[in-house]
Amino acid sequence: CIRGPEDNVLERYKITQDRVKADIIVRITGDVPLVDYKLVDQLVKKMIEECSDFITLPSGTKTVHEGIDPFTSKALEKLWQVARADNSAKEHVTGYIKNHPDQFKISYLSLDYYPNVSGARFSVDTPADLLFFKKIYEHLNVPVGEAEIDQVVELLKRLPELVDINSHVYQKKINDITRKVLIRCDGGKKIGLGHIYRCSALAKIFREKLG
Repeated sequence: CIRGPEDNVLERYKITQDRVKADIIVRITGDVPLVDYKLVDQLVKKMIEECSDFITLPSGTKTVHEGIDPFTSKALEKLWQVARADNSAKEHVTGYIKNHPDQFKISYLSLDYYPNVSGARFSVDTPADLLFFKKIYEHLNVPVGEAEIDQVVELLKRLPELVDINSHVYQKKINDITRKVLIRCDGGKKIGLGHIYRCSALAKIFREKLG
């Protein structure tokens, strides 16, 4: 476990790379719990074969696969040199590569089959997202972390009402700016709790509708 600045993911990668000296880095985001290790192997294999800096699925692909970005140490070094002040690099690391494909050699992996469920959201950023995955594991009755993607897709097609649990949550885009909002709310025996309830509802809207 290697730690770094809370608000600069790119610098955390640079600190780690300076210690580990990896040739290939696989970025797997912590908010995406469904990761297909077979897909990771396919991505890395093709990236090596094509001597590319970065590999991803074709643009616009509709699939439950997300949060997996293999890239080379060379690409990371270039990011550190040219993009360390860029918000998409500081927060998402590979976001800068996706926004500037002309600066990197990028490969694309096409698959015969893309598992997908229309409207489903597979990131865990809000309590609604957590409830969504809790229900998935309850229905599959498998240990946490052991759900296979194909199992989840089949379950959601059989019980589409599960998708509604968190489909309303806004998914932040690469270029969205992260903003912090401080809400002060007073409550107590003399003035009641109405203000706290209203501010809590407002905070939920900020979180789930605005990212």
